[in-house]
Amino acid sequence: MANRRMKVTFGPKVSNAKNLGGDKETVKTMDVLVVSGGKIVELIDARWYTGRSRSASVVYCSVWLKAPGGWRSGHGSAGGYGYSKDSAAFDEALRSANVEGIDVHGRGMGAVRNAGERIIRALGFKGKLHIITHG
Repeated sequence: MANRRMKVTFGPKVSNAKNLGGDKETVKTMDVLVVSGGKIVELIDARWYTGRSRSASVVYCSVWLKAPGGWRSGHGSAGGYGYSKDSAAFDEALRSANVEGIDVHGRGMGAVRNAGERIIRALGFKGKLHIITHG
């Protein structure tokens, strides 16, 4: 398990997020915005999906990050029982996007929100930050 105080770093740029909105049900979203140069800028767009059946147990997550060198993205999934699948899928999506130093696997949405802030600060943004969640 990674130390929560580890420095957030970005590996080689990867773009492999999947917009599953056509095949799966979008169940949650999170947008992280900052005010930069008098404008509102979206730096993180995360979306969670599940299958459309009542028995669907796998949660999928895709994350898009505006980082130096352009957008990077990743996707992940989590199944099973007894832990926060939303945060586990988000953790896998970050790893898929080569974002290192974050470990929120199974720790809940509060940890995901904190991770969003840590990522923004690692990108060098010091100003006001807004996290908007739906679902």
